[in-house]
Amino acid sequence: MSVLNLKLLWWAVSNIIDGRKLAEEFKTKLYVSAQNLEKNTGIKPGLAALRVGDNPASQLYVQLKGSQARDLGYHFEEHVFPAWISADILESRIKELNQSPHIHGIILQLSLPSPLDKFYFLSLIDPSKDVDGLHPLNAGKLFQGLPGGFVACTPMGCLALIRTVHDRLEGLNVGVIGCSLLVGRPMALLMLQHNCTVLMAHSKTQNLPAICEMADILIVAIGSPRFIQGDWIQKDATVID
Repeated sequence: MSVLNLKLLWWAVSNIIDGRKLAEEFKTKLYVSAQNLEKNTGIKPGLAALRVGDNPASQLYVQLKGSQARDLGYHFEEHVFPAWISADILESRIKELNQSPHIHGIILQLSLPSPLDKFYFLSLIDPSKDVDGLHPLNAGKLFQGLPGGFVACTPMGCLALIRTVHDRLEGLNVGVIGCSLLVGRPMALLMLQHNCTVLMAHSKTQNLPAICEMADILIVAIGSPRFIQGDWIQKDATVID
């Protein structure tokens, strides 16, 4: 039997991580926490999302975030602006939300249309409300391994999934394919904090199959279906796509 056929056989008997089950467990805990907070303090958790332009993917992402927030008992606001909005108007709205006592988390949906500078507007968000962890203060805390900062939800979710499979992460080889601000980079830093050996790559990396084959845990956030081939992955690897 060829190596390829062996690897295809391993895939056929793979164990699937039940992400939906884990998500429901988190949602139940968050719902109860939100209800208790409102009951005991009168504070209803509030989340605001700002979206600029009419990108269909951005519309869908914000819609899903809003639906989840409402299901959890949160107050949710979506602030939509045309692609030609002036920087002053967007800046003003962010500052208003920073001051709002009803909003505890702010999401700036990326990407922003040109010429708006995403880094400038991300830096305007109050770090204590920057739930995507993209403000320089939160990103810096993650880089330095300091507690107290926000980390983006996707890498935190990936870590939670991995922990259902691996009790001990120290010393494992982790391949992170993708270097985005929201997934790849924070994911690599999180795994470094757990004393993993992190192999970071992207779509332009030379000899990508060799990197994938070295990974005990492979996390793929590259945005291209079937970019990673099954015969690149070692037996018993944990794969998060």
